[in-house]
Amino acid sequence: MHNMLKYDLSFCRLGFWLLSQVEPSEIFLKSISNEVTNIEVIYPSSLNAQLVRRRLRHIAMRGTIIHQKYLYATVSLIPFSSALMVLPLPNIAFFWVSFRAYSHWRAFQVCTTIRFAMHLQFIILPL
Repeated sequence: MHNMLKYDLSFCRLGFWLLSQVEPSEIFLKSISNEVTNIEVIYPSSLNAQLVRRRLRHIAMRGTIIHQKYLYATVSLIPFSSALMVLPLPNIAFFWVSFRAYSHWRAFQVCTTIRFAMHLQFIILPL
């Protein structure tokens, strides 16, 4: 029983460590809905509106390229990690690769949506 608890604790630590390796920007992008029609950007008045728009477009362009590349890579790893499912061990590799593929797919969708959003509403935050 003690060994079982030890393995559960080590798997829990491994899971928390793996989640800490995910970039916060990816978690943010994944949380945005697909049905975005307006993007409301709040920024300080000390920044130039054109600079903020350009930075947002850059984040969306870069995110589209990066997440598409990682999406293809993680999807290609799913067959290899699913081969490990026959072993009597926890299927951590399969679930992690599947989770990462889903995360990159959602972030890629949101970046594409932001890139082609028709209405960008910018609000100046007074300081």
